[in-house]
Formats: sequence, C-alpha cells, structure tokens
Amino acid sequence: MSQFCLSGNYFRVTAIGGVLEKANAPLQLGEEYVLVTQSQLRSPCPPALIHTEPQKQHRSWTIYRLRLRDSPEHQAGDIIDLKYYLARAIVPSKPRVDIVWPPPIRFDLDGSPIFADTVTQLIVRSWGPTIHAAATKTDVAVTVKKIADAFYQVDFCERPSELAIWLDSGFVRTIRFLPLDLTGPRGAVVIAHDAINLFSTEAAEHISRTGYADLVVPSELLWRKLRIDNVAVRPVPDGLENTFSGSFGALDLGSFGSVHIPRNTIVVSEQPRPWRHRLSQHILRSLSPAASGKLADVCSKEQAVRWAIENNASHALPFVLIALSSESNHGVS
Repeated sequence: MSQFCLSGNYFRVTAIGGVLEKANAPLQLGEEYVLVTQSQLRSPCPPALIHTEPQKQHRSWTIYRLRLRDSPEHQAGDIIDLKYYLARAIVPSKPRVDIVWPPPIRFDLDGSPIFADTVTQLIVRSWGPTIHAAATKTDVAVTVKKIADAFYQVDFCERPSELAIWLDSGFVRTIRFLPLDLTGPRGAVVIAHDAINLFSTEAAEHISRTGYADLVVPSELLWRKLRIDNVAVRPVPDGLENTFSGSFGALDLGSFGSVHIPRNTIVVSEQPRPWRHRLSQHILRSLSPAASGKLADVCSKEQAVRWAIENNASHALPFVLIALSSESNHGVS
C-alpha cells in the first residue's frame, strides 16, 4: 500500500478483488478499474470511459468503477482521449481469454485453471477477435456461442481431460478437468485411520485410545479459536496440522467441531508414535486430509506405492519410503 496516494489509485479488477497498479503503469483498454481518489473526475467524460457502477462516496474519498472501451474502430482516438482526461498513459488491450464462470477449484503449476469433472459449460470473456475452442480428445464436441458483447459460452457434452481456448492472434489458454472428491470432510478433522470429522463420536474414541490428537484445520487462523479444557492454546501453532497430547477432557473449535474425552490419565511416552510422524510437517501439509489419514494403513513398500497412486501423492512417495525403511524393526517391512 506504499503506492497509495491522494488521487489516481487505480485497482485493476480481478475475479477475487482488485490489484493496485503502480503510479507509472499505463492503463489498458478493455480492462475494468476501481478508481479511489480525493479528486473527482471532471464532467463530461469521454465516451471511451464507461462507468460500470454509480460513483460512491466514503468520507473524503470518491470511488469510481470504470471500464476502458476497447473498440477497434475507435482505438486510436480512445487512447488519446483517455490519456489527456485521466492524465495517465494508455496502451491497447492484450489478446486474452478470462474465465468468468464457474470458478476453478485450483490452478495447476503452469497457471492453467483446473475445474471439476462435472463442469460441462464455461462462460468466458474476450475483447477482440472471435475465440475458438477444442478438446484434446477429437471425439469430444465443443461449441462456442457469443451471448453478449465480449462474452462467450463454451459447451461440451462430456468432460475432456484438457480444453484449449485460443484467439486468432495466437493467444492460447489451457483448461484442465479433474475429479473433485466431495466425500472427505472439509472442516477440522482428526487424523486416525482416516480423516474423522471433529463432530464425529469416533474422534473422541480415537483420542481416548491413542492419547493424542493429530488435528488438521483448513486455516491457520482457526488455531486462535482452539480451546482445550476451555483454555486457549498459546503459542499459536504453525501450519495446518498439529499434535496435542496429554490428559484433557474437551477440545473445542466452535462451529468447526468439538469433542469431549473421558478423563483418563494418559502417559504419552508409553504410546508408540506412528511411523508417519517421521515425515516432515512440510510433506504432511502437502497431502489432503484423506491421503494423510490413509498413511496409517501403510505397512509395506508395495502398500506405499499403491497409496501414492490412489491418492495422487507421488511427490511424497520418496519421503514415505525413507520413513518406512527406518521402521523396519517395528512391524513395518
């Protein structure tokens, strides 16, 4: 926010909010910006500057939501008009395709969006030339239909493994599809033989039996809400997973679940720690809760390889094999 000034604060609108542009960065035709300023725009404004929302006032600040028109027949004149009106350098739009709906479940390592395999339709936005789309499997029919200015609907009857959307200018966007597992819990879970939701009675049974709780939370901020016997845990743990041991009667994470454990004296030193605790926290955090829970059933190298394939965890396999080898004298082969 060191770039924030009394005027000329342009936030480029993105799918999850806005990005503050540098003071010397040019604005781009076709982009949408939120302008936060204490100097109001003068009237009238040029036709190339489109107000997508009514202006708002917050104390001494005026907030505008603007889109810079991207029209090939008016491009040269629009660049000149906007440059003098906004006192900012203006550049032509870059060919691109934005996915408007639905949101991706995550992004691949190369930046390609990944969608659930249940998706059969995309709404995309592209200012400029007509877009094209095709699947990597030639037998999957893909249709593109323009539904509004700069908006297109891409339909496909069956899920392709990959979909390419491209422009005549050479811009290509790759989209991938993967199965989305909705069976595992997504809140706070206790790792036992499987990922057990903190609301489950099995969670209390697991803690009573083992003497410790391997607790995984969806956000590090939740550790501040954790209460053990009504006492906040301090210092706040790092990461998404932490192990708690000792004799306690209640573990409470509010709306994310709580368990009440029968009061028994627990001697943690008498309980052998599972071999998987030899894995670093970095590796454990890279696994899904379900994959981490299923590690408890792995007792051989063959099972480890099968576990890695079934849980899409090949990146962790070398570390799992090393941890298994160190436990060869403790019932693990």
